[in-house]
Amino acid sequence: MYRFDGQLLHFVAHHSLTAEVLEMNRRAYPAPPSRRSAAARAVLERGFVQIPDANADPDFGAMAVVGDYRSVVAVPILRDGLAIGSIAVARAQAGLLPDAQIELLKTFCRASGAEGPHLRGSCITGTFK
Repeated sequence: MYRFDGQLLHFVAHHSLTAEVLEMNRRAYPAPPSRRSAAARAVLERGFVQIPDANADPDFGAMAVVGDYRSVVAVPILRDGLAIGSIAVARAQAGLLPDAQIELLKTFCRASGAEGPHLRGSCITGTFK
């Protein structure tokens, strides 16, 4: 999970990250949104982002290789149409995530955006099997 303060994206919560990927996130953030991650793209675009194969995406950073995941989705957390954060989910296999899992992620983001600017929701990044 990432919080966006209007200028910088902050890594604020996680689940199931390896120690190496966790350390990479801690070093990489806070940072301005860019195309190097699905979470940042969701904030930039204020919309759903799906990367079916991170290894084939020229803009995607090294975290996918280190974290041993191939596909990633991210959804922005919006408040009054403005991005206040994002939630990203990754998995080891390449391909599109099933619609049911995407809808669940979107529901979490809608609920988090409704709870306030401090992202008090219970959503965390995770891994779909």
